[in-house]
Amino acid sequence: MVSNDKKQKKKRSINPAIGGSLRNLIRILVMNRTISKKYFPRLVGIVLINMIGIPVRYLESKKLKKIVEKVKLPDDPVIILGHWRSGTTHLHNLLCKDPQFGYVTMTQAFFPKSFIYLKIFRNMMKVFMPDTRPQDNVKIGVDEPQEDEFALGSLCPYGFYVSWYFPQQMIENYIKYTCLKKVPSKVKEEWKRVYLELLKKAKYYIRRKSLVIKNPANTVRIKILLELFPNAKFINIHRNPFEIYMSTHKLYDSVLPWLNLQPISKKEIDKNIITIYKDMMLTFLKEKDLIPEENYIELTFKDLEENPIKQLKKIYQKFKLNGFEDIKPLFKDYLKETANYKKNKYVYSISTIEKVKKYWDFALKEWNYDIPDYLEKN
Repeated sequence: MVSNDKKQKKKRSINPAIGGSLRNLIRILVMNRTISKKYFPRLVGIVLINMIGIPVRYLESKKLKKIVEKVKLPDDPVIILGHWRSGTTHLHNLLCKDPQFGYVTMTQAFFPKSFIYLKIFRNMMKVFMPDTRPQDNVKIGVDEPQEDEFALGSLCPYGFYVSWYFPQQMIENYIKYTCLKKVPSKVKEEWKRVYLELLKKAKYYIRRKSLVIKNPANTVRIKILLELFPNAKFINIHRNPFEIYMSTHKLYDSVLPWLNLQPISKKEIDKNIITIYKDMMLTFLKEKDLIPEENYIELTFKDLEENPIKQLKKIYQKFKLNGFEDIKPLFKDYLKETANYKKNKYVYSISTIEKVKKYWDFALKEWNYDIPDYLEKN
């Protein structure tokens, strides 16, 4: 008999690149070039499965393009910011219980050019997708909210998760194509066009008044997001950097083995984590003052975890969102469903403590975080 854990691991073989544009996949391969021979069979599998969806994507482009062009996006979406593993998913799932908010679903994120034929791909994902996320056992589903960065990497070469296929170029790709720094204006314009089209399709499909956008990579894109949505409401959620460090390592350990097309050492992964968190948080601290005070709120993962209803009420009051008392029972129902979830606990070595203090001391001071109690015993 196959254990549930083994079934889950087997299901993790689905790759976001199978549902995007084949043209974009070729662009990504050309831009990054270096693929290890070890991963050629994986690449061949991705390309072959991707090709199966070409007729569907062609039909959609013919049927949906003009309709989507006419969709009007609100200029005040709620945008959740925060480094990966900061609690952005929990907050996103909660806010999306409010019927006024639309969002990108898991299936849409993995098949962003096949919206009007999603039923086919929903059923396929149910077969191959695990019941929980590999990094933290949070429950996932084909119609549940998902971050749009997965879709971006399948629609243009400028999504962060392209770096998971090519982790050796992660820092370079992060600076250029996540931060959109030192790139031609045409790259930024393509990113804007693709992003708006994706969000328009999501709004058209779910037919809600407004949108909740959750995407950790957007934490370094405040300036460009304000160009698209001048009245956007921003929520920044942060977490103890020591926990972020350990949890991000677990994330990479969980997802890279089924996504990467080139090898990477533990030492290189550690460097990537240290470098990207530092740049992301420093960039965010520099750009957050661009957001009007009335459109910005900050909360901690700990506060959201300990008193979620109180934190949600603060958000609704801050942004003058309607209907909190009416929606509160839906929030409470979701919290009951997830009440048995147990987050990962970490034990910290002295070397880890010293490393985080050395490179991320600015974040510890900015948000007044302490060194964790759980130290490794000698």
